[in-house]
Amino acid sequence: MPSPPSHDIREASSSTAAEKALSGLRARLRSEDCGPFQEPANPPVGPENHVYAKLQAIFSQNLSGQADSSTNLKFQDLAELFALYGQEIYNLSLKAVQAAHEAISDNISAFHAQAASTSAHTALLYNNISYPLSATLCQSETFPSASLARHVRTLHKRLSVAEAELARLNDEWKRCAAEEAQILSDRAGASAEKEDGGATKKKMEELVARIDDIVQRRTGEIEELNEEYRDLLWAESNRMMQAMMAD
Repeated sequence: MPSPPSHDIREASSSTAAEKALSGLRARLRSEDCGPFQEPANPPVGPENHVYAKLQAIFSQNLSGQADSSTNLKFQDLAELFALYGQEIYNLSLKAVQAAHEAISDNISAFHAQAASTSAHTALLYNNISYPLSATLCQSETFPSASLARHVRTLHKRLSVAEAELARLNDEWKRCAAEEAQILSDRAGASAEKEDGGATKKKMEELVARIDDIVQRRTGEIEELNEEYRDLLWAESNRMMQAMMAD
């Protein structure tokens, strides 16, 4: 929103006009012969002429009875100065009012445009809400344009196919797991049998070793007995031979 002319700008313009008028007035007051009063070279026209004339009439209404012409001229100049200053204030006020009017008109136009845009957007939203959701078209670069209901049905079919594939893969995984468990069980049984066979063989070897040890010990004992028996038999045979020879 454009801001109206500030008070400082109006005061600066008014001060400039007033200073010019005061400079002219001082020059005329300092001169010995003021000369007759002269109308402005370019008198205001239109409404400003009416304001200027009215202000000049107000400030000059008591000058007709003055006897001294020089004093009368000085007051006429002062009245002219006030009239010009009042006209300047009027012009500045008029410009400020016009600027404010233009700013308000711009704000009204902007608000009207925003209201029209909001109304159109509201109508579009209402049409979207009132339209059946199942018949709403959906489109994208990754899938073809179709109604929402059709997309839902397609998605349901894809989910059904995916669930069936998942069930098949689950069954296959169960079969593979069962086969793996069976293979591991068979391998464990074979290892156990192999370990049992080794233990039996070891036990047999230990038993054979013990039997061999017993046989060797018994054989040694038998040989010792045979040796003692042969010695006894030889001694007894000698004794009997000696006894027979003695007879």
